[in-house]
Amino acid sequence: MNTLRRAAIAASAALAIAAAGLGWQVYTGGELRRQFEHDVAAGRAVMPSARLVREDELAHLPAPVRRYVAYTGAVGRAFPYEYRARFRGRIRGGPDAPWMPIEVEQVSFTNPPARLFFLRATMMGLPVIGLHRYVGAHATMDIRIAGVFPVMRARGPEMDVSETVTLLNDMAILAPGTLLDPAITWEAVSSDTTAATFTNAGHTVRARIVFDRSGRLTDFVSDDRLAASPDGRRFARWRWSTPMRDYRHFGGPVLPSRGTARWHPPEGAYDYAELEVLDVKWSPADAPH
Repeated sequence: MNTLRRAAIAASAALAIAAAGLGWQVYTGGELRRQFEHDVAAGRAVMPSARLVREDELAHLPAPVRRYVAYTGAVGRAFPYEYRARFRGRIRGGPDAPWMPIEVEQVSFTNPPARLFFLRATMMGLPVIGLHRYVGAHATMDIRIAGVFPVMRARGPEMDVSETVTLLNDMAILAPGTLLDPAITWEAVSSDTTAATFTNAGHTVRARIVFDRSGRLTDFVSDDRLAASPDGRRFARWRWSTPMRDYRHFGGPVLPSRGTARWHPPEGAYDYAELEVLDVKWSPADAPH
């Protein structure tokens, strides 16, 4: 009896230690959080010297893009070599899948380009931690329950191209001053729509960007971002769009505060993410007007 009791106590202690370890992983973000912080520090270590976005630099842009960059207040401020954002909202894995609450911290760099997207979500009552990482020429997506048990791991040329689209999307929505980047070429489509072609690390993608008469970006549409399967092993080429709305001041810049991410499969479009932008900061700090 004493032997059984000691075994039961030992098993309970082991479970308690394991639970504490998982709790610590969830609290700290574990390996994925450490990777995120390492990449952020590496990006900040090579940031160029500050410079201002000048109005004459907008001359080559199509009229809707010029109006938009001016509307957001990017002109006369420091070029955003780093931009940081926080989001909250909900996501789902398909049109019939349940929504999951999500919180996101994102840090992006422009020279050299990098995108780091750290998320916390809840799936069926379980904590989920994830990292979208685009550094150099390659992108990965790593989603884990409690920051330990893999749910999705995606990498490869499809991810590289897809995250190049996402990077261009972020530049347009979160840091419009970066649209001056010579890696982007522009083509006027109509009075309110332009086509952008963006090349980074050997990956070239294209998107249509739509604006309203006030100069605000209202939609971003691309056929070059691929939808990953739930396990990240397969990809489908579906149209992707991100309608944006509710512009407001973020301590200087005027940017959209709400947006939707939408897939357009053959059977019909559906929204898979609804996000509220809580905070956006550009670095170097905005120059005074």
